[in-house]
Amino acid sequence: MVGTNPTQAGAGTTNVPVTIIPLALVFGGSTIISPTGSACGDTINVISRTQNSPLFTTNTTWIEGSTVVGVTQFTDAFQRANFWSSVSTVSPNYHVLLNPVSVASPVMVNVPSSVGGIVGFACSGHPIGGVSINYLDSVVQNLIVNLHIPPTTLPLFLMYNIEELLSGGGAFLGYHSITSSSQTYAVGSYVDSGLLGFNVADVSILSHELGEWLDDPLGNNTVPSWGHVGQVTGCQNNLEVGDPLTGSNSTVNTGSFLYHLQDLAFFSWFARENPSRAVNGWYSTLNAFAGPPPICQ
Repeated sequence: MVGTNPTQAGAGTTNVPVTIIPLALVFGGSTIISPTGSACGDTINVISRTQNSPLFTTNTTWIEGSTVVGVTQFTDAFQRANFWSSVSTVSPNYHVLLNPVSVASPVMVNVPSSVGGIVGFACSGHPIGGVSINYLDSVVQNLIVNLHIPPTTLPLFLMYNIEELLSGGGAFLGYHSITSSSQTYAVGSYVDSGLLGFNVADVSILSHELGEWLDDPLGNNTVPSWGHVGQVTGCQNNLEVGDPLTGSNSTVNTGSFLYHLQDLAFFSWFARENPSRAVNGWYSTLNAFAGPPPICQ
């Protein structure tokens, strides 16, 4: 996991620099879907909405039930709640912060018709794009090298209303991964509400991916088999904290905008710990589960 070990006394703050890299995807040589513009019904551009969201600002008070777990960023509050039995006793100064946050110049990505196209519209004048995940991933991995992003920095590739098409059918709206040189990175879309019929909005996809990057940055944290919940129709055995609760969101009103953050599963749910070591003995940030999952069949 990213950061210090919260179960050790005196565990302190880890700051992880983040570079947001906006991707403007060009379809058919002329249709551009870019986070430099605003979402449906909004006047503020997607980059600013993302940068000023609770994913990166540190002035939101996070309350689980009646327990305040911190005035901080979303993922930091999640991880503090995740290991609350330790954080509330031996490591009260434990934090993992996405800081500092910088924004790179937008990058234009030409999408050949053989690997992507327009798949619909979120509202008038706001097309939805689809692009092969394999093609997109080759683009972002090359950018990590070409932009000279150090391995101590998390590159977050930000798109707007783009789905990544899987070779066997289906699609993602975001993912996190690692390069052959052990550079972790995340890719995701800021989305209009209800995009493609999913229960998603604004930064909910990004909150999903950043939470998973935090707890399973290398993608190889193995847990007992679980499944048939959230977006998972079969069985899987990795510590992907967003997948069991895809589509379940909470809201945070910053005073100028209502953001949507996804519910995330706690470590104790995957580890089948009873009682849970998380805040209030819960198994997710929104207390979605009464207990750990059964072994997946």
